[in-house]
Amino acid sequence: MGSKRIEHSAESKADGPQINHRVAIAPERHPQDLDGLIFGLLNGFLENDSICFWEDRSLEENRARRALAEVLRSGEPLTPFFRNQLAALIAPQGKEGAIVKRRIKFEYADVGNPRGDYKNSMIAEEVYAAAKSSSVNAAVKSVAEMRELGVRRVWEIWRENRDVVVARHGPLPSRPRRPKKAAKRAKGI
Repeated sequence: MGSKRIEHSAESKADGPQINHRVAIAPERHPQDLDGLIFGLLNGFLENDSICFWEDRSLEENRARRALAEVLRSGEPLTPFFRNQLAALIAPQGKEGAIVKRRIKFEYADVGNPRGDYKNSMIAEEVYAAAKSSSVNAAVKSVAEMRELGVRRVWEIWRENRDVVVARHGPLPSRPRRPKKAAKRAKGI
């Protein structure tokens, strides 16, 4: 495989050994620090003088994926090295195509089918749009009638997709609640 282009800093910080980012591959199969895990995920690791990658969905790969997600969600700036590595894995340019041995593949990850999920998300969007000017109950009934679906099915779709729709568009306007029938009877209304 030629000469190994591995450099590992002898320095050690509180969070573990630091990786020199001029490296071609990770120095070990089971790194314990975030940088080492991410580096191994993106570039592979050296084992028996060969560049290797963790098996898909293996314990090591899942740990490394969580480490990368943690860094991306942290709000901390991504180092230029990791930013370039991620970009190269998505769409390599120029010489990166010869260097990068992996790519990021975007695929449908849910067990349903994408077409049915899209249809359900559109139904939830319709419920949301109708509920902005009326109650959710009235919106569900209206969409069920328009789509020729059962009210129960539209409620189920709304419950499954509500959080995503509300996250995208914001909360529905609050409506004053009507008193329960039992409370009305107790008051003599």
